[in-house]
Amino acid sequence: MPHRAEQPAAPGAARPKTVGDKAARLRNKPTLTAHDHLERLEELAGVRQAFQRITEGAADAIAWAFHDAKQRRRSGDDRPLQAITQECVGRLRGGESLQVVDVGFAGGVKVADPSRGAFFKIAEDTVDIYEGSSVMAGKAAKHELAMLTHLHEADAARLLTVPLASCVDVTVRDAAGRPERVYRVQGFSRHAVGGDTLRVGSGDGGRTAHVCTELDGVAEELAAGLHLAPSLKAPSSGLFTRHEYRRVRGDRDPDGFPRLGPATDALLESVGAGRHAAESSGVCAQVEAEHGVVLDPLRPVHAEHSATVARDAGGVPSRLPFDVELHALPWGEVVLLDTHRLCIPDVTGGGAAAGGQVAVVWAAALRAPPVADGEGGRAAVDDSSSSSSSPVLRVVGLPEGGSADAALATLAAREAGVLTGAAAPVWSAVELGPLASCCGVAVLQSSDGAIRVLLPRPRQYWRAQHLTALFRPEAAAVLREAGAEPVSPDAVMAGGGDAAGLAKGKLVAAGGVLLGADNVARAADAVQERLVACWRAGQGDDVAWVRREVKAGLHTCGLGLRHAWRVLGAMLARAGEPGGVGLPRPVLRAAAACGSLPSPGSSGAAALECLVSEGAVGGADADAVWLLACCVARGVAARGRGVPLVTAVLVGQEAAAAGSTVAQAWAAMQQGCGRRVKVSGSGAQSERRGAALSFGATQRDWQSA
Repeated sequence: MPHRAEQPAAPGAARPKTVGDKAARLRNKPTLTAHDHLERLEELAGVRQAFQRITEGAADAIAWAFHDAKQRRRSGDDRPLQAITQECVGRLRGGESLQVVDVGFAGGVKVADPSRGAFFKIAEDTVDIYEGSSVMAGKAAKHELAMLTHLHEADAARLLTVPLASCVDVTVRDAAGRPERVYRVQGFSRHAVGGDTLRVGSGDGGRTAHVCTELDGVAEELAAGLHLAPSLKAPSSGLFTRHEYRRVRGDRDPDGFPRLGPATDALLESVGAGRHAAESSGVCAQVEAEHGVVLDPLRPVHAEHSATVARDAGGVPSRLPFDVELHALPWGEVVLLDTHRLCIPDVTGGGAAAGGQVAVVWAAALRAPPVADGEGGRAAVDDSSSSSSSPVLRVVGLPEGGSADAALATLAAREAGVLTGAAAPVWSAVELGPLASCCGVAVLQSSDGAIRVLLPRPRQYWRAQHLTALFRPEAAAVLREAGAEPVSPDAVMAGGGDAAGLAKGKLVAAGGVLLGADNVARAADAVQERLVACWRAGQGDDVAWVRREVKAGLHTCGLGLRHAWRVLGAMLARAGEPGGVGLPRPVLRAAAACGSLPSPGSSGAAALECLVSEGAVGGADADAVWLLACCVARGVAARGRGVPLVTAVLVGQEAAAAGSTVAQAWAAMQQGCGRRVKVSGSGAQSERRGAALSFGATQRDWQSA
């Protein structure tokens, strides 16, 4: 293959100063005292706040411009979407400095702000990676933010520059106040990277791959810290770009070294590096000869880079997932990009709840007394506020069997005790819009409108699971402590062969450790401890606070809210054991309800809001109970992946038993949240526009916590 060489970087190449550079300098700043350390953290917090202000203002302009561009495209404008977006950005206040750029393979539309040193991506599924789900496109962005936050303080990334990052969710509503779309705009501190700085990874979706011997040690340390094994995925074209560096010794330059006085000149002379000598000598020359280094401060040294395209990697292993990038900048800085695939995929479990189908049944009024508890997790529960004349809610489990949705709806209604007689109703599927369908819930309604059955489908909710169903970065420590083998995230995309099968087997084994009884029990302990602290802080009736504490407890064990029902099921089982010690039932119910809800202001929250409105029925009581039914059904779809049927039904029942006040408090937060901001880094923060609301839990409910 042809060989191409690049000119070496000019000595003393200018290094731009941006907010990202300030953060990198502070992150690597050495401190000797506790005061210095706290001062460094305070300065870092100030840089993050400045970055938040930059990205928050630009995110609004980018989101609205992109929304306007899509509407123009639908109205007949046949120009490329990027060109329309650039025109729309330029017309908005604050958009004068924004430039739409065409870089990378995925990640949606990308915008640069050279004046502020920021780079933005809209988490839009422009190439159908996420099968049209805006919720799933947003999850990939969320995982990237989580990994960047982790790496800001990780020893494994000490040799790397990790960009500052933020996620800004901007909700766009129509004239009637209904959410049309939530745009998740990712903001990053901009670094001087490009196609000519890429040294490790793929910048074209895996068609070609870059390898570099000089950066192999950096990649190896990062992979070891995240418990990752080398990737077996080869570039689709079979082409590798090998990057090599050669050290070039320049001529001694006495004028290039600052003149600091006679004492310094005497010191240089004593070690054999005198200012006026033609060559180094003495101690300086001896050390250079023995160790192959350049010690002479008057002799400039730079690295000459060359790149060769070949059919093999030249023996350099692919330490990181194929699309994680390492960029080498002329002044020696190494920048890490596209980090979300450093998270370990969750390949355990299938789509639906293991062992059957969960159904959530809403009825305008109770037609018959509740049925007794059944076997196999088919128990039914009533909302505690229900009466014979008010709407009722049931959560039931149905056996496997591959029945049609209409048959499942009839079976669910009978199981819930809201349908009597031999005749089955005539069911019609409620047509949901693109956003509501992202909830992964099918809705069927009886011909008289008196019964609605929601059928949650985790497999329809979770799309592109190798990019969205990922464990937290903390999972690496759990696997290392358990003695599990390192794994490669690329194993989910590897082809056949024994090596690929072995790599996939390691991923399955890792999932078994993370979702095994021991780690789930530790997660249950962590969640319980945080819920107790939440109660003691007087925040036990705050939806966002309870949800955040459940999530934080899960994160300590490498799990996310996706695994909340599995862990809450263990907590409920613990509380139900004879002599068992656990939290009071009202506390567990509040945790089940709050942990099932999406974060207000997110794409998932907008999708749930659309599901509620598109299937809403008349009457205030009906709306409240229907809201709760939709929340529980969405919880099954989002949290019930691979969870045993009995557990999914139990947690669903407890979430329903928490009452509609939790769902109503969440809905009020969602209605008032127009923007949601999260920033990476130590002390990462989340900020919403809209006040937190309580759902009315009393101190008495928590007395025995």
